[in-house]
Amino acid sequence: MKNEYEYEALKLNPLMAQNLILELFSGKSDVPRKVIIKTVDETHFKRGGERSNDPIGTIRGGLDNLVSEGKASNPKTGYYSIHHQNLPEQPEPINKDEVSRLRSAIENEVEFIEKQINQLERRRSKLSNTLNEL
Repeated sequence: MKNEYEYEALKLNPLMAQNLILELFSGKSDVPRKVIIKTVDETHFKRGGERSNDPIGTIRGGLDNLVSEGKASNPKTGYYSIHHQNLPEQPEPINKDEVSRLRSAIENEVEFIEKQINQLERRRSKLSNTLNEL
């Protein structure tokens, strides 16, 4: 299954640039701004996004936001360190016994609901017939 790029067909903006910078450079130190700009712009375009009219300004805006949020630093002119970002924890996989138990519970619930629906349909039919007889 193909993963869709969440910014596909969208023009690059500073928030998108921020997210790409974090994805591509998390944990990297002293990365030249030129490298960040080129990499983010190319990655966004290759994934199906539209280029910004001003990629330098757009991506610098994203960098500035990251610095102000404490997610990056600018140790020397033209270079950035992107602080390591903790990825969201992945849930523990469900074991086969738990899957079987859940499947059985869901199947029982579906069966119960189907019985309720059948009873209601029979009741509706009887009421409809009674109404027609009046």
